[in-house]
Amino acid sequence: PGADVARLRALAAEAAAAEADEAVVARCLTEARRLYEQADVFARAAAIAAEQRSRAAAALASCRLRRLRDVLEFLLDLAVPAAASPAP
Repeated sequence: PGADVARLRALAAEAAAAEADEAVVARCLTEARRLYEQADVFARAAAIAAEQRSRAAAALASCRLRRLRDVLEFLLDLAVPAAASPAP
C-alpha cells in the first residue's frame, strides 16, 4: 500500500541521516523488516529465485559440453545456492 511505501521511504531517510545513531538505525531496520514481512516480500522473492534457478538448471541440462556444463552449474550454485531458494 502507498502508506507503507511512504513509511519505508521515511524510515530510509531517518536511518540515513547523519545524526542517526545505532539505536535509530536498528529501530528503522526492524520496522522496515516488519513492513516487508507484512507484504510477504521475502516469500515472494524466494519463490522467484527458486523458479529462475529451476529454469537455469533446465537450460544447463541441454548443454552437451560436459566441462562447460560443469562450469555453468558451479556458477549457478554460486549465484543462487539451492539452499537459498526453497522448492515451490
